[in-house]
This record gives sequence, structure tokens and C-alpha cells, in this order.
Amino acid sequence: MLALDALRRQYEREYGDAQYAKNRLACTLFEQPYVTTKAVATLLNVERSTAYRAIDTLEDEGVLEEVTGNQRNKEYRAKEIFEILERPPQTY
Repeated sequence: MLALDALRRQYEREYGDAQYAKNRLACTLFEQPYVTTKAVATLLNVERSTAYRAIDTLEDEGVLEEVTGNQRNKEYRAKEIFEILERPPQTY
């Protein structure tokens, strides 16, 4: 998928600095496009508060979107990745 590969390269350019949790999370979304705060904390080996801030920042930037509508136990999905995956297949 060329669009997905292009998006991955864009994320690597924009979020490639592994020093920040939000950047590491953004680049991880291609392997794990659905996340929770607990999963992010485990995946990145950070405190939940750090995971929450990373998710919150990426949500503000339009990278993640909350999908449950819950006040607690929220789940997020990689918005741009799913927009690409949900497109109808190209026909030639």
C-alpha cells in the first residue's frame, strides 16, 4: 500500500525523535493501531501519566481518535492509518 508507506515515512520524519513518548507512540501505531493508556504505558515502558499525555497530544494533532465515547477505559485508534485502510480498493 503506497499511501500507508508514505504515511509511515511522514510519521518517521515528523515523529522520528525517539526521546519523546508521543514520537515513539506515533511510530508504533503502524504495528499497533488500536491503543489504550495501559497498553501504551506497557509498550513504551513509561508511567501511565506519560502515556496519557502522549495519547492526548497525538489526539490533539489528529493522529489518534477516541473510539469508545467512554469517560474511563478509553480506546484510541490511529485515525489516518484507518482512513487509508478503509478506502475502497483501487481498480485499474
